[in-house]
Amino acid sequence: MVSNFWSRVPFLCALLVAACNNNGGLPIGDLSQPSSDLAAPPANVDLAAPPANVDLTAPAPIIDLALASTDLAVRGPLSVSGKLTDFQDANPIGGAVVTIYRDVAAFAAGVELAHSAPTDSQGKYTLSLPAAPLRIVRANQGGKAISSGNAMITTLPTVEVGVRAYDGAGLGVKTTTRDAIPGLVSVIPDSGACMVLGRIVDSNGVPVAGAHARVIGAGYDSDSNGLLFYFKNIGGSVLPVRTQKVTDTNGAFVALNVPPGDATLSTTAAVPSVAVRAIAGGAVIAELAP
Repeated sequence: MVSNFWSRVPFLCALLVAACNNNGGLPIGDLSQPSSDLAAPPANVDLAAPPANVDLTAPAPIIDLALASTDLAVRGPLSVSGKLTDFQDANPIGGAVVTIYRDVAAFAAGVELAHSAPTDSQGKYTLSLPAAPLRIVRANQGGKAISSGNAMITTLPTVEVGVRAYDGAGLGVKTTTRDAIPGLVSVIPDSGACMVLGRIVDSNGVPVAGAHARVIGAGYDSDSNGLLFYFKNIGGSVLPVRTQKVTDTNGAFVALNVPPGDATLSTTAAVPSVAVRAIAGGAVIAELAP
């Protein structure tokens, strides 16, 4: 059967050539002459104008899949300009050095990626970030929050976990916030312990309501010691209260008197747990996100 097929190949080739030359056969276009429809741009389109709503002056972060095995990464150097403000009132924090670490382990070991000069009176800073994961650890050693009337309030050393590397909006916590929150929920503060603040968000960055949070550290479990509280929107203010048992529409919570050392934040929401490093007499702020 095979030899019979190959004996018919010359006949089939001749038949195909005849079909192509026949008027009723396959049309063959002249590819050297492009269609006028394809050569002309779509009507009413200004090819010289940039796309709407695109800021061409803002550098886009460069994403590199090869730099991290578990998430996207930023290939530096990336210039980051940001502003450090107070967690409670958004007052600018001056005189604070912002330091970037690759992860919690690097923060614990003191191995930094970059740091800024002290923030100015408006809380502004700049730094150049080398190659890094998309989410990093941002820390500041504390400064002065400048509130209305130019009152200067000391801020705590603060560590932010799960921060997007190209997001320069940093946070600090005033000593007055640290002192006020335990009184609001009738807890005796431990000056040598850490305040851990968290916020649960969905994939769009929208706060998640109705989620239970938990913080576990060395000899510490918020489920058993009752030292985790949720923030509730009350009369235009966001305050921690004992009566709130899950996150409100702001998705925020705080764990008090967390001992220094490694701790884990988890939640019933569909987001991964987050490892943090509690610091003595300071504050940790973590975002729990998909």
